[in-house]
Amino acid sequence: MARRHFISGWIPDSISTPGSMMGMTLAVLLSVPTLRAEIVINEFHPKPEDGHDLEEFVELHNTGASAVDVSGWRLAAAVTFTIPAGTTISSGGYLVVAMDPAAIAARYSTGALGPWSGKLNSTGERIELRDAGGALKDSVDYKFGFPWPSMIDGEGASAELIHPELDNSAGSSWRASGAPAGMGPYVAALPTPGARNSIHVPLAQTPPAISNVSHQPLQPVSNQPVTVTATLADADGMGPVALEYQIVEPGSYIRISDPAYSTGWVTLPMASQGGGTYSAVVPTSVQANRRLIRYRLLFEDALGNRTRAPFADDGQPNFAWYVYDGLPEWKGALRPSTVIPANPTPLQTFSPATLGSIPVYTLITTSGDVLNSQYNTSFREVRMRGTLVVDGVVHENIEYRNRGQFSTYQSGKNKWRFYFNPGRDLAAKNHHGVPYAETWGSFSANANASPWVPVNRGSAGMEEAMSLKAHTLAGNLAPHTHYYHFRVVRNASETPAAGTMVSDPVSTGGSIDGQYAGDFWGLYLAVEKVGGGFLDERGLPDGNIYKIEENEGDPETVLPGFPLDSNDWKAFRDTSSKTIPTLAWWRANMDMESYYTFHSLNRLFGNVDLRPGENHLFYHRSSDNRWVPIPWDMDMMYIAKTHNSGTIDQHRSVVYHPELALEFRNRAREILDLLASDTEAAGGQIGQLIDEYRQILSPTGTTDNWANADAALWNLHPRTKGTVNTSTGLGANSGLSESHRGNFFRSPLDSVHTGGTWTRWLRDPAFTGTGGFEDLAKYYLDYATNTWPGGNWLANNGKQLGYGYQHLLKESLDATIPGRPSVTYDGVAGYPVDAMRFNSSAYAGTNTHAETQWRIARISAPGLPGYAAEEGRKYEVTPSWTATTTGMSLEVPASAVTVGKTYRVRVRHRDTTGRWSHWSAPQQLVAGGPASTLVHYWNFNPQPLVDALAPTHGTGGKISTTPAGTTVFLTDTGQEFQGANAKDPDGDGTPDATGRHLRVNNPIGAAVVFHLPTTGYKDLT
Repeated sequence: MARRHFISGWIPDSISTPGSMMGMTLAVLLSVPTLRAEIVINEFHPKPEDGHDLEEFVELHNTGASAVDVSGWRLAAAVTFTIPAGTTISSGGYLVVAMDPAAIAARYSTGALGPWSGKLNSTGERIELRDAGGALKDSVDYKFGFPWPSMIDGEGASAELIHPELDNSAGSSWRASGAPAGMGPYVAALPTPGARNSIHVPLAQTPPAISNVSHQPLQPVSNQPVTVTATLADADGMGPVALEYQIVEPGSYIRISDPAYSTGWVTLPMASQGGGTYSAVVPTSVQANRRLIRYRLLFEDALGNRTRAPFADDGQPNFAWYVYDGLPEWKGALRPSTVIPANPTPLQTFSPATLGSIPVYTLITTSGDVLNSQYNTSFREVRMRGTLVVDGVVHENIEYRNRGQFSTYQSGKNKWRFYFNPGRDLAAKNHHGVPYAETWGSFSANANASPWVPVNRGSAGMEEAMSLKAHTLAGNLAPHTHYYHFRVVRNASETPAAGTMVSDPVSTGGSIDGQYAGDFWGLYLAVEKVGGGFLDERGLPDGNIYKIEENEGDPETVLPGFPLDSNDWKAFRDTSSKTIPTLAWWRANMDMESYYTFHSLNRLFGNVDLRPGENHLFYHRSSDNRWVPIPWDMDMMYIAKTHNSGTIDQHRSVVYHPELALEFRNRAREILDLLASDTEAAGGQIGQLIDEYRQILSPTGTTDNWANADAALWNLHPRTKGTVNTSTGLGANSGLSESHRGNFFRSPLDSVHTGGTWTRWLRDPAFTGTGGFEDLAKYYLDYATNTWPGGNWLANNGKQLGYGYQHLLKESLDATIPGRPSVTYDGVAGYPVDAMRFNSSAYAGTNTHAETQWRIARISAPGLPGYAAEEGRKYEVTPSWTATTTGMSLEVPASAVTVGKTYRVRVRHRDTTGRWSHWSAPQQLVAGGPASTLVHYWNFNPQPLVDALAPTHGTGGKISTTPAGTTVFLTDTGQEFQGANAKDPDGDGTPDATGRHLRVNNPIGAAVVFHLPTTGYKDLT
């Protein structure tokens, strides 16, 4: 049967094409329909909705006139399953292969083969159908999002072919079940395994195929023309193609649900450029700063079969661009004269360079929706609609809401949560501009406003961001975070003049200073959702993740087929908190090593809001059935008083079992040694971690920085909570959690907790006044390092110097641990990578020596040899290499280190009771070049022999080395390759190897890089 596999001029979306393809002529792949196998992949269900996870399936359909024996055929790639012998698909019939045939039978009353091995990826992958001989019969490289169906992304719909003879490698040949092939509304429908697709239309009624919709430039500036292009084709010939666009003015946002969305569209014809490419130019007059330009494509074939892109099932019913002329400067004062005329601070200018030093996230929405979402308790957790622009990419019709369990409206600068449409995830990037491995379907936006502890106002959220990163560095699970510059387009004016009074509904009464009325919304921290993508990001086994609130487990992600009743959490919770489980039970059911680190870091950083049943998550790992704690809600940190316990129910494991308590103390001493004992900015520990965030927020020696900009916006913002003295500009020093307004960087400042009131000071205990961000950074450093002035330390003492360090130190104490060893170097001078040797001092301890452990950790920061900005900083708590021996010396393998990088080497001792000593003081070094040479023979027959790699009949290659100049190249007879030399693969009667070869004398640890030519290779094997 003929099948429209590739249409003339058509390039399917799975084939990579250059940029915008403007000015190109697309190759004609095939000009007529081609014969294909009759068995086609006709429907697949890659991501069922929650509670139906086992219902993944792939449906095969026989389009031929005769039955086909598919015995021994198999699904491959994404999932694997071999069809049993004796299986036939009748003409026009269907065969379903599923993850769980019983689940398919129960939901859809149809039979299925299976179960298969594997799982369909939630971001897209390849499904293959191969016959019994292994020949590829059909394949689908599916994705989520246009031109592929969007509602197959966990919304309950399957992907169905519009007609089985269409090219199923093209995304536009598919629709979500229930979606129209052409015009009309999307009405959600269940998948149709084993039956004709719900969206099926006759072949003559199928609309044209579409792919590669784009606009250039991605984010235009004012008065710049924009060219929209798309690739379209249809076997019946193309009819008219049109571009429809809508202008959304700043301050006049049109929701998708508004009646105005259906009006005001301007139509432009799209002209054929040949090769299936159509384009139209939107004129310069349309492009004005801060305008949102929406567009969609309306097209039909020569028979009048019409549709519109994006398709009806897409949660984003149009494409869009945002016209933007670039960030303007912003002016603000910590205490504007319009608010505090008696004691103002100077107006400061914050440059576009500073404001653009972190990613810009721009929300376009209505002023009423923003203010209701953020400040009206009647709209708590109600989702509003808007448009979010990130890296020039426009995410239309997204949802946002406020967030927070108890702190939702506590500070005035409140938290947000954003939700993206199915198939339209955010491609988020870390602080170094590197995309995360997984895209984000939603994320939390923390306000960096420490809602319960005004003593941290002005910190710019550093205490939370660096604490979460410390968990990751120490080997525990924690969400990724990154800062972003948040702008909200809700008014016609982007930047009203600071120092002038303007009318704006953000005011709680009357007019406000212009510095509070523009798009600038300040500094926010994007926090990764701890869900299914969280595990995929880290390559972890599937499992259930629960957010723990009121000791209930709110499922963030669950295993396929697992009930949503949280019963596994309840069973673990009840056993661990209401009984006294055995030592064996704890080891079998909780990752104790992770818990030791979790508790140690919470103590070191003063996470006093942690308590049983609140403010953390648990991951139930499927590979070993153990539970792993995950930190969350870390916005009450670095407090020198008790508030809540700072522990969770599962701390009872350490309390009731001395063996576990001993192991915890071992880990606590490690954390002190490896994370909290060096205060230097390039010391690989807490001092370096604080400096890393400080350089993002307030680079050394600057005032034009993010910490000051955010403080100027929110210190006296009309929505910031608290009262203020209009003479001094200072807020109330009540110690209460509502006292935010006017108290940024204030010293001294009281804070009230369940353990009593304490006073946080900056610079020194006698300093009175307004400090700065650097003072808060120093406060955090002093809190988490050994700055305690001496004397008996007690919890809840209200003394900030060394409070976190001493708290963890006290819990780590053990009078019978071995003495702290020292390490000395005993290798070749210069620390060559292949000749490093270290010695440990002799064991000293009450109990017998059991073993010696060595660790090497790379540290990296600006100023250290081997630092590379694109790699980010490296920390000592994350080991590069470890070894356990019974002796007192170590020869380091060359593979453990890299030439030119900076490392720290330490040693510790364990006795026969399981007690570990402290780690030794570090031996810091820069790995040197090797002292010896490793000889390689490379049978590449280069011409000339020394510095070029040019195989017979080929040109254009060479060999280089890293570090440069370390490798010696010599000619060689190549006698080991005589057999290959005599081969004549092209049959021209002349052996292709000449008998001359290159011998490479390559120092250990150096790299040989082959820059290969693109032509002229022959396989001589």
